[in-house]
Amino acid sequence: MYRFQEILYKPFSTFIIVLSFVVGICSFQFCILLFNTNYNYYSKSKNLIKNTNTMSIKTNNKTVDEIIDFLDNCNMNLGYILDDSYEYQNNSQMVKILGLNKYYDLYKIISLDEGRMFSNDDINNNRNVAIIGNELNHITYMKKNKKYLQIHNKEFEVIGVFDKKNITSFCFSVFIPVKAIPDNLKTKPVNECKVYFNKKQNLHSLYKDLQLKDKNFKLTQYYDKELSFKNVLKNSYYQNKNEFKYIIIALLISFINLITFSFIWTTDIKKDLLIKIIFGATKQHIIKLITFQILIISFIGWAIASLISYFSIGFLDNYFNTKLLFNTINFVFSIGFTTLMILLSLSIVLINVFNSNLSEGIR
Repeated sequence: MYRFQEILYKPFSTFIIVLSFVVGICSFQFCILLFNTNYNYYSKSKNLIKNTNTMSIKTNNKTVDEIIDFLDNCNMNLGYILDDSYEYQNNSQMVKILGLNKYYDLYKIISLDEGRMFSNDDINNNRNVAIIGNELNHITYMKKNKKYLQIHNKEFEVIGVFDKKNITSFCFSVFIPVKAIPDNLKTKPVNECKVYFNKKQNLHSLYKDLQLKDKNFKLTQYYDKELSFKNVLKNSYYQNKNEFKYIIIALLISFINLITFSFIWTTDIKKDLLIKIIFGATKQHIIKLITFQILIISFIGWAIASLISYFSIGFLDNYFNTKLLFNTINFVFSIGFTTLMILLSLSIVLINVFNSNLSEGIR
């Protein structure tokens, strides 16, 4: 029990140190979780940026059907993917829908884990077939030995599944032929959508042609830019800029509390430690004792933080409307950050103890 008496000597200081560990570790775990998810999203989106040219179409409450007609009137053989702006809720699951029109190079953007890509017949005749992200597997059902998915009461045969290994922005997406999009989605007014065109398409020429067709559609041209590593990091931060600001503030508060109360805690127990030294305790014994106690405190903080993170992951998924990515990187960084906090607290305590004057301390 003597190994724990300093921990119990000033329970308030001990509690604040534990709380500092909990807040710091939770904040850091959440930061890495969110950043890793965003980084993976933008990193995997390189395939989309690399293989397509993008154009934004702004409308004055035009419907999706009208946007499709607008593009068809320009060129009936135009190959494109309509952005995932069309969403619906199914059993509390958000699904993002991307419509393909004569776009035959989807294999350059996603890699299938099972099934097949769209055939020319599927796309040209707008069959009710779909390729889905792995995270949507649980809302599919079997019928006559085939997998199906319902989108607004319209049944689609699932011909392919992708993204089993890497959770990206597409893991909650459904790719379907554009004219197979359910009617109640096609008649829904939208203010803006993005369209991804095949690299083979001359975007500059297409931009001029589309701009002349109908002044009710305002086009913004996006030139081809591959995401550099620097831009991926930058976009990962700006995706949830406000949340990262709050996380940084929480981390600063936890570090300030850790430093302050580690010093206060050491000051409170200093006399007891100095008496141990006078009665024969060696410097090595004191170091071991303090190290053991700091490890106990940090382990309690880490355990509480891990439980909070585990039970809050579902809430965070719903809050950010995505599947937060947890992998080995998160775990390694979390352990590294906890170790940093342990070393910081331990250093403050040891410096405060061994910089004391024994005789002055006893008086």
